[in-house]
Amino acid sequence: AMGRLVGRAGGISPRLRLPLPDTLDHAFRSWVAANPGPDNGQYKYLSLPDLPPSGRTAPLGAIVLLERSEAQPPSLSPVEPEIAMDTLLFQNFTREVHSVDVLKLLARMTTTLPVLRLRYGEAPQAADLLAQSFKVWPDPVPSDPVLAGALARADLDAMPAIVVTAGETYRQRPGAAMADVGDALYLSDPEGGRIHRLNPVSQAIWTLLEHPISPEQIRDVLVEAFPDTNPDRIGADVTEFMAGLGAAGLIDRV
Repeated sequence: AMGRLVGRAGGISPRLRLPLPDTLDHAFRSWVAANPGPDNGQYKYLSLPDLPPSGRTAPLGAIVLLERSEAQPPSLSPVEPEIAMDTLLFQNFTREVHSVDVLKLLARMTTTLPVLRLRYGEAPQAADLLAQSFKVWPDPVPSDPVLAGALARADLDAMPAIVVTAGETYRQRPGAAMADVGDALYLSDPEGGRIHRLNPVSQAIWTLLEHPISPEQIRDVLVEAFPDTNPDRIGADVTEFMAGLGAAGLIDRV
């Protein structure tokens, strides 16, 4: 992709919800009328002559997350990388793409591109703010060669879950991918089916699993590290987290 992170056009016509809000001005309504498209009474598509065709690419300059609120004057504010990552993962529809590739790509985007939240009440004012804010675009971000090839497909039929039992030892499965984004750690299973977000305690457990260790040994390490926390609570949390790792196919029994 010419050494840059790029976006790829979907070639999908813009869609408006009907009826149009009364607050839209005459100029916008005239523009909608001049670009007629199919509608079903609930939604209307616009047939734009300059719509980028499917597959056309352009360098990515920023990510803008939308948040509409009534009577909200438009504003742009920075978004923490892990919040941006959570939002993009929640909105990700590429279920068939290997989650390792999704994780690497989104982590790269959220840690190198400006991520902004656009809060607005009315669309015309929001559009004006965007046009003013992006008169000059940020320099394109270089791409990672690992991300330049075709995306792999997930193997959703081969996710080896295991049941974690007391007294046995476990370790991280080879091929599980990790990405640090802000203060969060994200994991993907080797088969590419899911992405998991770990809190600080879960991150500590995952680090301990770099080498064979039992749930009881993990509990003992954490009890020593957090002397003010009830040991029974720590034990219950370890049991729950280890069960989740086993069900997700992220650990092996050794």
